[in-house]
Amino acid sequence: MARSGPSAPAAPAISVLLAVRDGETWLAAALASVLAQTLADFELLVVDDGSRDGSAAIAARFAAADPRLRLLRKPGSGLTDSLNHGLAQARGAWIARLDADDLCDPTRLQRQWQLACSDPQLVFIGSGARLISADGRPGRRLRYPAGHRRLLADLRAMRAFCPHSSALIRREALVAVGGYRTRFRCSQDLDLWLRLSGRGRFTSLPEPLVLLRQHRGQVSRAGDLRGQPLDARVAMLSDQLRRRGLPDPVEASEDGWQAFRIWVEQQLQQDGFAAYLAYVEEAQRLAGRRALPRLLLHLLARPGCAWTLLRSRLWAEPFAARLAQRWARRGQPCAV
Repeated sequence: MARSGPSAPAAPAISVLLAVRDGETWLAAALASVLAQTLADFELLVVDDGSRDGSAAIAARFAAADPRLRLLRKPGSGLTDSLNHGLAQARGAWIARLDADDLCDPTRLQRQWQLACSDPQLVFIGSGARLISADGRPGRRLRYPAGHRRLLADLRAMRAFCPHSSALIRREALVAVGGYRTRFRCSQDLDLWLRLSGRGRFTSLPEPLVLLRQHRGQVSRAGDLRGQPLDARVAMLSDQLRRRGLPDPVEASEDGWQAFRIWVEQQLQQDGFAAYLAYVEEAQRLAGRRALPRLLLHLLARPGCAWTLLRSRLWAEPFAARLAQRWARRGQPCAV
């Protein structure tokens, strides 16, 4: 009688997805925080995106000591492609995210897994967070709503939303929407959440189950429209067009996609968006320093920007609906 071969290992409950490129400074701490979880039923996929420093060697050392860690190496092609590469290898029913410079609370996966098992309608579970400095000193605590409607309203208004590093996502839903879209080099998480929101319910745990490291490498240039600010607005406009039953230009041909992105940038420039970004960044800087008199003077110095900021915080940012109307009036949909 022929003997059957060894059975494949059982799929873990959770696949933790961590992409890294030249992140040796904090990578070991991030990996250690995952491997110290009170829930043991997970795999940790580390996608090395062509690092030129010691990141791959650090991950390989951890993998040799703990078989739950798998190191996936690929040429540098950016975060979005790295996340999709890891997703294709993931075996867990749920996908947890963590950035290579952030940390997990030891109970993070256990708390989120318990909640995931309690409601089959859930597709996204976030958590609160705490900011830490580059050297690990604790800072401000961040907390988010638990209800699906409030979370979705905040998402579509571009108000504070659960950080990417806190996300636990149902893999079935993530695959169904096509994963992360590679045309977004930034704000790929915002675009994913907007597409995922039609697949089930969102929720968030109040406790700070992730620590978000703040360091110079994350600081963007004040008033710079390109990069994350532009990609975020493209994602918001894409969502608006889909909800109106119009073709999504992000799924268009390459020429159509590029024309759409350029058009959005031109519209934002026409509306003085770069000046508004600089205005908001300075307001945030003054608020962080608790320079209240200077903050008040700054807010009052530009009434137009102040009114836009007020609308975005209280009644949602109206730019996406406004741009959707402009795009529809063009009568020139992108070629698919």
